[in-house]
Amino acid sequence: MSYLKGKSMSDLREDNSAKIIEIVLKSGPLSRSEISNISGLTKASVSTITRQLIDEGLLEETGFQEGNKSVGRKRKNIDIVSEAKYVIGVEIGVKTIKSGIIDLKGNLLNELKISLNTKSEKTIINKTIDVIKKISANFKKNEILGVGIGATGIIDNNKGVVIKSPNLNWNNVNLKKEIEKQISLPILIDNNVRLMALGENRFCYNWGEIPRMLFIHAGYGIGCGIILNGELYYGYKFGAGELGHTIVIPDGPTCTCGKNGCLEAFSSGHAIISNYEEVKADSKNYLFEINNIILEDENGINYANEIMSKAGKYMGVSISNLLNLLAPDLVVLHGELFDSESYYSNVEKYLKSNFFGVNDKILTKRSKLNEKAAVIGAGALIIDRILLKK
Repeated sequence: MSYLKGKSMSDLREDNSAKIIEIVLKSGPLSRSEISNISGLTKASVSTITRQLIDEGLLEETGFQEGNKSVGRKRKNIDIVSEAKYVIGVEIGVKTIKSGIIDLKGNLLNELKISLNTKSEKTIINKTIDVIKKISANFKKNEILGVGIGATGIIDNNKGVVIKSPNLNWNNVNLKKEIEKQISLPILIDNNVRLMALGENRFCYNWGEIPRMLFIHAGYGIGCGIILNGELYYGYKFGAGELGHTIVIPDGPTCTCGKNGCLEAFSSGHAIISNYEEVKADSKNYLFEINNIILEDENGINYANEIMSKAGKYMGVSISNLLNLLAPDLVVLHGELFDSESYYSNVEKYLKSNFFGVNDKILTKRSKLNEKAAVIGAGALIIDRILLKK
């Protein structure tokens, strides 16, 4: 006779510990009684688990609750020890590799950034390994939970494989396997914009308080991170979020992916540079050139206004399509292109004029994490998957 095998007591304890840590991350400091009410666990279980987590150094008592006038002992607050563990976040971009050490509350403690002038898989992987070694040099191995890495393109986050990245010109690169050859820490790989969305959602909105969120990145390339029911949405074969490769005009200009008429061929930074200066989109001075165009737009140069306005128009229409499909609570806009008034104002204009929802108030906000979003989001991925066991 066979039986369905349930979770062991050890597994249940780990699950309940992860549940309590997440509650405290989201709403702490809290009393044990409040944790019990939120979690549905008994007060005895909460007391036992919080004591274990305090002994392990993950939680701490931070004093008594203010304004507690109830009879009997005052309730002590419980909070996360932000420096109990650290995570490493890395973003592999087209022009740079960024990295950082992040604590459990999302504070970026150390940063390291290097420039790239190649798309060679071997060279970029070796440089990524060097960056991880350098930034973690002053930390003990047991102090670091793991390394989260974001890269452009479609990523199989279960296997850590970059399936397709037009901007890096990578196909089926087993990034996780290559990094693990020299880094003996847990390694997790995901799409960079998806990680930006996760970082913003976790550290800027109380660890998932916004259940439905779109995170739109407009820089060298274009991407979208989707949060549904408080969690990242991946879609079939990890393909969700490729906003840049949705079609704006059939038979339009050729995109880096080989298709015609993609949004990225109109509204991305490299497309804007190509249209404005008629130079190759793989220019080594991307940020200098795009910031120069934004400055000329601010100074009222007609051609700059025209190009940025047109790019913003197509972006606004594309975002409105997402709004009509998914009806999120919040849209977060991220990337240097939104610094252009012509681009940003046209995004807002065409987003609102094409929105079909019953409530015409669309909540859009600029990213709070800015250029650090992917690095911090990569750290959030490690906390989510390893500490909270999601």
